[in-house]
Amino acid sequence: MPKHINPIVERSRGYELDGNIVQFKPGPDTSGLAIKHGWYALERASRFANLALFTIAHSQETSPDLHLELVAQQTALDALQDESAKRWPDNYLAQS
Repeated sequence: MPKHINPIVERSRGYELDGNIVQFKPGPDTSGLAIKHGWYALERASRFANLALFTIAHSQETSPDLHLELVAQQTALDALQDESAKRWPDNYLAQS
């Protein structure tokens, strides 16, 4: 968990309520919500990084092998996004 986070989000993480008992959970947050947020952040960040690589590659001479590798990465990212959208459709606009 980051050092400084939105207090609204922070209140929902790092502990569990079990009846009248509060159990604090130090260490990595492996809750369903944390996995959802982490997956989404990594999927989006990977897509932005790939877009940056494509922009650089298309602005200069690029070998055919590098172009094929970038296309393969784009295909893998599309599959990752499709899987993420299946698991958490509320994170994404309606897929057409």
